[in-house]
Amino acid sequence: MVEIIENWSDIKGIIKSIKPSSSMNDFIEVNILVEKITDVPGYPNLLESMEGSKIITAYIRSTIAHTLFFKTGKRISCRIRRTGVSTIFIHPTIVSVYD
Repeated sequence: MVEIIENWSDIKGIIKSIKPSSSMNDFIEVNILVEKITDVPGYPNLLESMEGSKIITAYIRSTIAHTLFFKTGKRISCRIRRTGVSTIFIHPTIVSVYD
């Protein structure tokens, strides 16, 4: 089992696709084209290599995604963290979606 240290990154990008997660109940899988990643003071940035035209898959509770009107093509600004080798979660309150 791999242990991941507490980490956070702020990203800006474009939502490329969304769908219900097949592995986590009540979560949405969001594919984001990452345009910019910035450090969060006091935390390591484990995702800095993903900046610039790379797509990441991140998860967020479906109720939050529906409230914020997540939709393919919209821009997203959010805080994310890596929780495993290939698992990334979007912070539930530090997220915005816009045109």
